[in-house]
Amino acid sequence: AFHALIGSRRAATGHQATERTPQVVAGLLVEGTLHVLVGDAASGKSTIMQQVATAVASGDHTHVLGYEIPDAARGRMGVLLTAEDDTDSIHRRIYLFAQAGLTGNMMPIPRPLGGLVQALKSIEDLSNLGVVVIDPARAWLDGKEDDSDVVSKFFSLCQDFAARSRAAVVVVHHTR
Repeated sequence: AFHALIGSRRAATGHQATERTPQVVAGLLVEGTLHVLVGDAASGKSTIMQQVATAVASGDHTHVLGYEIPDAARGRMGVLLTAEDDTDSIHRRIYLFAQAGLTGNMMPIPRPLGGLVQALKSIEDLSNLGVVVIDPARAWLDGKEDDSDVVSKFFSLCQDFAARSRAAVVVVHHTR
C-alpha cells in the first residue's frame, strides 16, 4: 500500500499549484520541484513512476493514471535513475508498456560508482527533461538513512537539480 502518494516541497511549504504553475502532470507533478513517493516494498512504485515518465515522454498521451499531461509537458524526456531494478526488469516494463501503446524517450540509468552526484551530472546537460525518477532513495544516499545530515544533503541535491533542470524529480522510498 502507498502511505503517501506524491507531494511536492512547494505544497509542503504552503505553496499551492495553480493553473499558472507549470505542471508536468496536472495535479500530480509540478515542474522544477521535488516529489516523494513512499510505499511498501513490491507495491508497484517503480512501475507506476516508469509508467508516468514514459507517458510524459511519449508526447502522444494526454493523460496518465487519470491525470492530464499538459501540452507543454508532452514529449519531455524521462530519466529513471535506478539502483534496485536490474536491466531485465526495466526492459520488461518498457516492452509491456510498448505492447499497450506507451512508448517514449526514456533513459534508464543504473547507479554509477560515483553515486547520485555523478548520475545527475550525466544528465544535467540534457534538454527538455520532464520527469526524473530516483529509485530507491536509500540506495542513493551517501551514508546511513538515519543520519539527518546525509538525508538533508541528499534531498537538497535532488531539490537543487529539480530547480535547475525544471524537471519534476520524484524520489521513490520504501517503508520498512
